[in-house]
Amino acid sequence: MTDEGRIIASSSDGVATIAGEGDLTLFTAEVFIRALEEAIASGGGVTVDFRNASYIDSAIIAALIGPARILLDQGSRLNVIVTEGAHPQYVLNLVGFKSLMNIEAS
Repeated sequence: MTDEGRIIASSSDGVATIAGEGDLTLFTAEVFIRALEEAIASGGGVTVDFRNASYIDSAIIAALIGPARILLDQGSRLNVIVTEGAHPQYVLNLVGFKSLMNIEAS
């Protein structure tokens, strides 16, 4: 049995945060992409919080690439927070995303 994923977007002090919970898959990717697009359009910093995500699949990984490149072109970086030793940290390190975004384990 999987833990259905959920995306929660919020903003505080000019930083948009997109938090993912549970299993983040193709089924949550559209909401995740829309939240990232809105966060970038707001013009502030963007943080993705995967601390409560138990799993991220290729759709979620792919969804991070475009926003990360847009922020780099704007002179900023996408900030991603993960739980130390959890699946999202493993996958993001495996695909080499540290060159595109800040990945912080907590």
